[in-house]
Amino acid sequence: MSEVNAFLGGFITGVCLFTLFVVIKRNWWRLRRSPRVADAPTTREFSATTEYILTLIVRADMSLANKKMASHCSHASVMAFDNLLSADPQAARFWLYTGQKKMILAADSVDVINRMDDLARRLGLKTTFVCDDRTDPVGPTTVTVLGIGPGPKNVINRITYNLLLV
Repeated sequence: MSEVNAFLGGFITGVCLFTLFVVIKRNWWRLRRSPRVADAPTTREFSATTEYILTLIVRADMSLANKKMASHCSHASVMAFDNLLSADPQAARFWLYTGQKKMILAADSVDVINRMDDLARRLGLKTTFVCDDRTDPVGPTTVTVLGIGPGPKNVINRITYNLLLV
């Protein structure tokens, strides 16, 4: 049974990485057209001291299995990057070339996730929801992960300062 679980975990990770590769390859022309990170204007806060980070907020009240949490976080990462790439290719490229930092936090309930989403949108950050599909035991359209960013770390920390790391 553990061999099957190991295979499924590896397969899901492979599918998520392949999806990320396809998204990057499909949008590579946008990244190549955008100005270099060193030439980015300082008004957009692209500087050596600015860190861009992707924050994933997972519902702790659902007690997801580690494989399922990893799968949903992978989906949120790909979706958040795709959203940022279509909205702001320059910021997406900055995040790509500065280490693609990610942070995974825990939320106590869906109300906390909705509040974080509202605050992030007010501050102009991109957000992404990941929901379970109908085959999961949790139930259809249940929000499991919220992705915020990628965006400036100091702005995201204003929203998520009270959440704990997973």
